[in-house]
Amino acid sequence: MLKFPRIPLLLVFLVSLANLSTLGAQGPTRFVENRGQWPSQVRFRRRVGPATAWFLDRSLVLDLVRGQESDEGGNEGDLEGLTMALHFERASSKLGPTGQKLLPGREHFFLGQDRKRWTRNVRGYAEILYEDLYPGVTFRFRESEEVRGIVEYDLCLSPGADLSAVVLRCDGVESLSLDGSGNLLMETERGTLRQKAPLTWQDLPDGGRELVTCRFRLLEGQRYGFEVDGWNVKLPLTIDPGLVYGSFWGAGGNDAIQDLFVDAKGRVLLVGRTSSLDFPETKGAWSKKSSFKATKLWDGFVTCFSADFNTLVFSTYIGGSDAVELNAVFSNAKQEILVGGSSFAMDYPVSKNALQSKRSGKSVFVPYNSDLVLTKLSKDGSTLLYSTYLGGLGLEETSDVHLDDAGIASLVGSAEKGFPTTIGVFQSSAPGKAGLAQPLALRLDTVGGRLRYATYVGGSRYGHARALIVDGKGQLELVGETRSQDFPVTAGALKTRSIGKSGDDKLEGFFARLSPKGDKLLLSTRIGGSDRDSVAGLIHEKSGNLLLYGWSASRDLPTHKGAYREGFAGFGTGPVSYRGDGFVLRLDSLASKVLAGTYLGGSEDDEIAVAALDVWGQLWVMGATGSADLPAMKGSFKGTYESPGFRTWNGEVFFARLDDRLENLEHLSYYGGSDTEEVHGLWVDPLTQEILFAGTTRSGAIPLSKNRYQSQKWNRYAGFIARIAPGLASQRYSGKSSPCSSLISLEPLGLAFEKSKDFDVRVLGAPASSSGVLFMSFVLSSKPVSLPAPLGIEWYFEMVKPNILLPYLLTSDARGQAKVRIDLSFLDKTKIPSFYLHALFAQKPGACSQNKNLLSSTRLLHVDLQDAISK
Repeated sequence: MLKFPRIPLLLVFLVSLANLSTLGAQGPTRFVENRGQWPSQVRFRRRVGPATAWFLDRSLVLDLVRGQESDEGGNEGDLEGLTMALHFERASSKLGPTGQKLLPGREHFFLGQDRKRWTRNVRGYAEILYEDLYPGVTFRFRESEEVRGIVEYDLCLSPGADLSAVVLRCDGVESLSLDGSGNLLMETERGTLRQKAPLTWQDLPDGGRELVTCRFRLLEGQRYGFEVDGWNVKLPLTIDPGLVYGSFWGAGGNDAIQDLFVDAKGRVLLVGRTSSLDFPETKGAWSKKSSFKATKLWDGFVTCFSADFNTLVFSTYIGGSDAVELNAVFSNAKQEILVGGSSFAMDYPVSKNALQSKRSGKSVFVPYNSDLVLTKLSKDGSTLLYSTYLGGLGLEETSDVHLDDAGIASLVGSAEKGFPTTIGVFQSSAPGKAGLAQPLALRLDTVGGRLRYATYVGGSRYGHARALIVDGKGQLELVGETRSQDFPVTAGALKTRSIGKSGDDKLEGFFARLSPKGDKLLLSTRIGGSDRDSVAGLIHEKSGNLLLYGWSASRDLPTHKGAYREGFAGFGTGPVSYRGDGFVLRLDSLASKVLAGTYLGGSEDDEIAVAALDVWGQLWVMGATGSADLPAMKGSFKGTYESPGFRTWNGEVFFARLDDRLENLEHLSYYGGSDTEEVHGLWVDPLTQEILFAGTTRSGAIPLSKNRYQSQKWNRYAGFIARIAPGLASQRYSGKSSPCSSLISLEPLGLAFEKSKDFDVRVLGAPASSSGVLFMSFVLSSKPVSLPAPLGIEWYFEMVKPNILLPYLLTSDARGQAKVRIDLSFLDKTKIPSFYLHALFAQKPGACSQNKNLLSSTRLLHVDLQDAISK
């Protein structure tokens, strides 16, 4: 096995050649050796559908063929071809490619009537290797880790290798360029080829990772190479596209993931609906085989993956003889799993102590009357700990659930008239007409099977609760949407009456807080402006303030001066279902005033569906978008929008990170394929800061990882799961450090726009619970100098003659994390385009044998202000 640094690079087709890419999902293809069946200069061949890659001693030749599309999207039968080549300039001629990882099976070639050209028992390999193609540089070609890829190759660098010697010349290419995300674009007469700009790190001897940056280097004559910043050539280097995990989820039918939750042990829980007869089930899980039939539509499912996605812990159907859909999942500290949904089935599985063992409804012959269902599973998915119907005479839906450690379950959603509420609650009957859904909230003891309370929270027109939070006092907060002019509000609330449109034309968001017994409405306010608005979710900040997010068509939301986007942007002209932007509002704990607020969107449809805070208080938001002009950042996972055409959903998924002031966009990227996606769950890993999300896709090709559970979508739509380590823009890392150092990562937050007068620096990997200092400087030298600094310690780092040197004190927490705000106001008087940050922490006495036994761990971060604030 090679023990070299490696640089994975993927060559993929863009939209103009998309017909080629879909065939990549059919399974692994082979690198087939040449034993006389092809011209002698060919060493190996690999085919993916109509695309063929020919591997020569010092070249790669791609033959690409696609069908011309008719106006109706079909294939006319005529073929267009493209041949292009990548030549390894000045490469060694001593060695050609060799096959690696022999695959089972043999191929036979009987070509023409000349028996001498007939070749039998030709071997196929999973990889081929060009060893020492350049001094100390080996190329490995292998199966792509993304469905849409044709070839993927690694550059393996041995210690001391010269990466600048690697030069590739392109024939059959009209021009080379880099897009805003650093991807290499190869323009041809038939379309565009792309090599993705990867995320990069070097592996440290102690098992840690140090971020570095790799870029494509454009050269004259349609040539390119590579360059790496801050690489210590004595350490292994890895450059990766950024996708940690990506997979479809489902089987042969239509499958949708409706919610995601990460439990106390890091396991990933998924729920949704499936029409698949062969949906994955695991031995020992509580399971009822699908009884799917044409009139049934779907079953519910619950799935649990290990934290690393290498193990399917359990997966099971939960359903009956009619349609069942599970929309929400939650797990408490005991890892008990609560799922909520709705059932049209008369035989949904219930426990012996169920509050309601039969489905309600006007008639068993009216299948469109559904009841809520609430089910608690053991942590291994093998036992129904509690399960019940909850319903009245109309249609009921579940949106969100919560389960505390005592077994008290909470649920919000909607219900029509006739839902069995409890005595003494805030609103025991729906004030609207029959057939109109109203927001509903309830709490239930899953141990004793007793309903603590159930209450409506609505007005005389439609309403729906979309998300909840339960605090330590048992107070339940819910958000959602309403069309009621008489929606109940409390005195002193942010907005107590509707403005603008009325009736069914006026949709408005709301926030409400119920007492622990459900008998009082403690707080309630409308959320929105003069047009349509909906609140999708809420988050409690450590300060007690509330973050509300969702979708708005109002042009007068109460944003604040200096917000990332103060004004509405959804003024597009395309075919849309509604015109709106995503939004985030920060309210005080009494929901009486807006402390900060921003829109987030482009010219078409946008909505924020899910959101989560990271450990620093930065807000990650995700949703669906139809806008091709969202400001995707440099180094983003996907920098361009793929239009799905005329579809029923918005389009692609986007994810973005806002700073804690809602003023700067730290990251934004698209995610998805050529059709439409929805996202229904988001989680941010507090240690790695990777984001995990899941939802539903109609795309036949989405980003997939090598360890994916499922490689393709089998029907119209399927679930998807993704875990991404987002690339960070506007930064370069240096490998210089003190003689006794440990890995410290620095990340600037809040440098996206010129109006920023300060920004935050996030520190990871510092000594736990330690004091330190962050220096800001503008001149570096290779000569190490000691400089007196705070805490009575001499901090060693590479710097002389600083023009400006500013110290900021740091204190790391138990996880070795810290955060500090840097003032940029003085830059108005300087002409310096970039600066360096040095993070230094005291080591414990005796931890290092050099330099007085009291040294610092250090890490340098170069922030290029021309990239960061001149956008």
